[in-house]
Amino acid sequence: GRDFGMFTPAYRNITDIDQYGNSNEKIGKAKLDERRLDWQKSNDSGLYIQKCAELPYMPKEAFSAIGENIFPVKLLDEHLNFLIKSNYHKQFVTTGEMEGCRFIPKTLEPYVEYPVKAGDRDSCVCIFRQPFIVNSKVPDNLYRICVDPYRNDTGGSSIGSIYVIENTNTFTKYKGDMIVAWYNGRPSDDSEQTKFCRILFGLAEMYNAQIGLEIGAESYVLSYAKNRANFDSKGRKLTYYLAPSFELAFDEKLIRKKSNVKLTYGIVMNNERKEQGLNYLKDWLLRPRKYVEGKAVRNLNYIFDIGLLKESTEHKGNNADRLSSMVIGPFFEKDLSYKQKH
Repeated sequence: GRDFGMFTPAYRNITDIDQYGNSNEKIGKAKLDERRLDWQKSNDSGLYIQKCAELPYMPKEAFSAIGENIFPVKLLDEHLNFLIKSNYHKQFVTTGEMEGCRFIPKTLEPYVEYPVKAGDRDSCVCIFRQPFIVNSKVPDNLYRICVDPYRNDTGGSSIGSIYVIENTNTFTKYKGDMIVAWYNGRPSDDSEQTKFCRILFGLAEMYNAQIGLEIGAESYVLSYAKNRANFDSKGRKLTYYLAPSFELAFDEKLIRKKSNVKLTYGIVMNNERKEQGLNYLKDWLLRPRKYVEGKAVRNLNYIFDIGLLKESTEHKGNNADRLSSMVIGPFFEKDLSYKQKH
């Protein structure tokens, strides 16, 4: 007494058939594979999803929908499934802990759950690429850090998110424009805020990177940096690593015209900036790095953080800690570029 249906893939069709009327799946799939390559090259992130839903290979594609998620869900999901099946990311990512500005490799499990729930959210630092060294020093302005601290709510369900991004350049192996290290989690001990800050500023010194900080209710990072008792290994105040407030002159619509608040560091995110930041991030994910056999290899294909990929594919406009951190990245990049040109 139950209804049921049967699914057939789009390449099993009535157009590509043999002399007996049977579908020639090999020819049909080759034709659709070629069309899919063309759809992937589009700057419209929704086109590929929509076309795959119209001409699906599997039931999951037939029921896919763009919904409120502006990200290239189909491409992100393909990359996520590839990593999960192949464990490719584990071959290239080293886990460990920070001891001051030194990374100590250890076999640990990063926190990759989404949605985030209350409970054990302890995690570890993940390194994809070690800092690039020239004459025993990490060059200035080669790396930047984006951070979204977790809310100061005992037993809350948020996590802190830190991403180290290598800026675009001409001399490192991958030429930058990618995530090279990250921490997503919430330390479980009593001094969790202090430990989170130590991880953050340890990575900042290790990569000689300035920190783009979202300024809000979570002011303990700023307080930690301003505390005169806290220094880096060279005796410098930790405010040395905080990026000056973003001028946002590259887009005057984002400047708060009537604000009396004078920021020294970071950025305050309102709804307009958050929405624009998500669009910037979508463009960054889709940015092609190279082409292999006619298929674009994009920035999203160099993301090895399973948690970020999960969060990006399932994002529906709700609060997302990893994305809240990553959204700062494009603002930071555009602000740096504008200041260098002017």
